[in-house]
Amino acid sequence: MDCCPNRKGLKENEVPLSMKGLDFAITPRYVLAKEILALVESAMRDLPHERQYMNRSEVHSYLRQAYLAKDRNLTREKREP
Repeated sequence: MDCCPNRKGLKENEVPLSMKGLDFAITPRYVLAKEILALVESAMRDLPHERQYMNRSEVHSYLRQAYLAKDRNLTREKREP
């Protein structure tokens, strides 16, 4: 049975991707540290300065330890056409 019966609007290079099914997700190529930091800073705007410093330190620590997941969200059979 076809997992994606409605492929009318897809480009030619998008069809093989749609055939992988719904368990496929694109992984980012790099950690979006600047965007994460900007969102955290805007969210902490109303906190006391001491709490902002503690939160900022935690976020920086997490970002330093962050790594990208390898493209393992597909089984080997689904990765290879």
